[in-house]
Amino acid sequence: MNLARWLAAAAAALLGAAAGQEPSAPPGRPGDFELLGPAGHLRATFPAPGTVRVRLWPAGEVAPEGSFAVDPAALASPPGPEEALEEGDQVEVRAGGLSLRVDRRSLAFTLRDEAGALVAEAPGPVAWAKGGAGGKLSLLLAPGEEAYGLGDKTKGLSRRGRTFDLWNYEVWGFRPDTDPLYKSIPFLLLLGGGRARGVFLDSAARSHVDVGAADPGRLVWEVDRGAFDLYLLAGPAPAAVIEAFTALTGRTPLPPLWALGYHQSRYSYGSEAEVRSLVRRFGEERLPLDAVWLDIDFQERRAPFRVNRKAFPHFERMVRDLLAQGVRTVVITDPHIRAARGTEPFEGGLRGDHFILDPSSWPEGGGAPRPGARPFLGKAWPGDSAFPELTLARTRRWWGGLYRPYLEAGVAGFWDDMNEPSLFNVRKSMPEEVRHRLDGGGTADHVAVHNAYGLLQARATFEGVRAWRPGARPFVLTRAAYAGAQRFAATWTGDDRADREGMALTVPMLLNLGVSGFAFAGADVGGFAGCPDPALLTAWMELGAYQPLFRNHSDKDTCRREPWVNGEEDLRRRREAILRRYRLLPFLYTLFEESSRTGLPVMRPLWLEHPDDPAVALSDRAFLLGRDLLVAPRLAEGSGPFPVDLPAGDWWEVESGARVGGGRVEASPPEDRTVAVYARAGAIVPLGPAPARAAARPQGSLTLEVWPGPDCRGELYLDAGEGYGYRDGELRRVHYTCTPAEGGIEVTASSEGPFPPWWSATLVVVHGVPRPPAAADRAEVQYDAARQAATVAIPGGRADFTVDLRW
Repeated sequence: MNLARWLAAAAAALLGAAAGQEPSAPPGRPGDFELLGPAGHLRATFPAPGTVRVRLWPAGEVAPEGSFAVDPAALASPPGPEEALEEGDQVEVRAGGLSLRVDRRSLAFTLRDEAGALVAEAPGPVAWAKGGAGGKLSLLLAPGEEAYGLGDKTKGLSRRGRTFDLWNYEVWGFRPDTDPLYKSIPFLLLLGGGRARGVFLDSAARSHVDVGAADPGRLVWEVDRGAFDLYLLAGPAPAAVIEAFTALTGRTPLPPLWALGYHQSRYSYGSEAEVRSLVRRFGEERLPLDAVWLDIDFQERRAPFRVNRKAFPHFERMVRDLLAQGVRTVVITDPHIRAARGTEPFEGGLRGDHFILDPSSWPEGGGAPRPGARPFLGKAWPGDSAFPELTLARTRRWWGGLYRPYLEAGVAGFWDDMNEPSLFNVRKSMPEEVRHRLDGGGTADHVAVHNAYGLLQARATFEGVRAWRPGARPFVLTRAAYAGAQRFAATWTGDDRADREGMALTVPMLLNLGVSGFAFAGADVGGFAGCPDPALLTAWMELGAYQPLFRNHSDKDTCRREPWVNGEEDLRRRREAILRRYRLLPFLYTLFEESSRTGLPVMRPLWLEHPDDPAVALSDRAFLLGRDLLVAPRLAEGSGPFPVDLPAGDWWEVESGARVGGGRVEASPPEDRTVAVYARAGAIVPLGPAPARAAARPQGSLTLEVWPGPDCRGELYLDAGEGYGYRDGELRRVHYTCTPAEGGIEVTASSEGPFPPWWSATLVVVHGVPRPPAAADRAEVQYDAARQAATVAIPGGRADFTVDLRW
């Protein structure tokens, strides 16, 4: 049938074919495809090639429209269907390389890509709960298909065969089977036979997902409120699924360079004198340090936005003095405001009507709040506390304005904690009958909003910092999150345990966070809850140096975690771990810039770059930085070699320079290290000297580690490390390639952009050179026979050159 004729007929059928039912919800935008049948409504939109949005809701209800997660720009102007066909009760719509086939009576549907491969299949109608309070939807799982995502849930790398509750919840000292946790990110990437597909259920309500546990062939979503707002992503490459998901929900913005350095924290550094002494000790021990974090004890009565002047009498001067030394200050700001009359910001919140209201403020049956409505009060760190109504834009602006005094003092970053929201009661949160006011009118109960509260606080913090310090890149850390929070904040895995099991959990948790959109994430190095032995703390420092966020943090009344606490040998190893991190900064910063454009994680599971290798589909004890470096930590106690599964292809052992094939190998890091690192054959990795501060201009040579192999290339990204000049072209991008040949190799660098290089020379280190070589231009070549590595020095700050070695 002609598309225009079909759309006209379908519009008429919406009223005629469903005789005896409630009227349809308001129609969607032009180009939406919509069906109304006995099972309810279905509306499909195609926001981008390879992506379809399918909304399902009961007859008589209103279609889901608003989203806490999705960037509105991603849905601004979706193209309409390109073709529509009918065959009995079956209707097929084609758009954006996808074909959606729907049964008009049951609303069962099948989605295929342009090659005919299955993207999603919902075999039956939604089972709606009574009163429209949620429902249950099933999608089919393919045999042998693994599932990844759902943020930093525990229970292993793959989610297949497990169930999960999506309800943001504070947990202290979680274990490998603890659920729920602090975040709810209802996104799954399904991978089987080298092909990937994705499903994102955009619901901030409490929900439950069964990933083939009860029925191995079914993925079952249950939501406690509202309808189903599904985004189905075709892939078929895993990277394409992640790029499509982050195109919808947003990508991690390029962080300030200082945020990639080493950070020291504790619950709590309790006085100005202690903080100054801490920073002084880092200098004395020749330890790089970029940030000190202040937990709740820097506050008066643990109340946000109120400084404890007895312990920090010169807080503003302290912040400025540390900043003059290159050390940033990050402070905590929980979302509970101490409910004390005559104090700010409680009085300001009352004046502006910015607090969540007590359930007694609402009349039965709905309507506006009663006159004299009072705020909901719950117990938290300061005692009785009020909570900002962050669902309202005006309240988010008010909340963002509270940061102004901190920003004027020079505070560099903000730590949003306790924002599940977490309260001191049996349920650890607000009562379900608490109602939230929404922009545009209307309300929603807490069950429907709970999982988005942490995202909304992160957004308010981020936007407040950007408004009051427009020239700086905000740095915000959030504990609780929903999909899309990565646009506003970094995150960490919460209150982990200081034991070997706790350290091992960090790898799969951070990998799944990266798959779920959070490129900037870390875990409390050393473990938060409990006391690590010296060997464990050292091993954790060595692992943490390779993870995106490198923060050492610990609980109150536990042993100290500062690098020097266990004697000279542990201090030496920990110092070396931190220095390795700082030497890696040129490579890491380049990966963060890539992530800001593509959404791909910095820390990646092995299968992301090697989806056709089934041997690494469940690998949760090693990870990739970008595609070029594989990091394999010894996670169990002990010494000696340990097994690592390398993806197919050739790899170079970075420390020894030995070339090894893919498959299971025995990793043998140096005796004084617990982490083995491998480079992809074909990788070119830029390294720098180790400055005392990440944000400081490096002094010395750029080192270019060339690991020959197929597809030999690398990249280096440069900008000021702060501010937004890069948006106006104030950057430099250097592209490196190598061309191996019989008896030689050529390494080429070509750059674009005006930002000046920082290096005084480039040391090109080529590995796998079997005998002393000569350079074609007669440049001096140094040769390390033991490691079979040749080094050529390119003098000056040149970013464009060619090195031609022959042997």
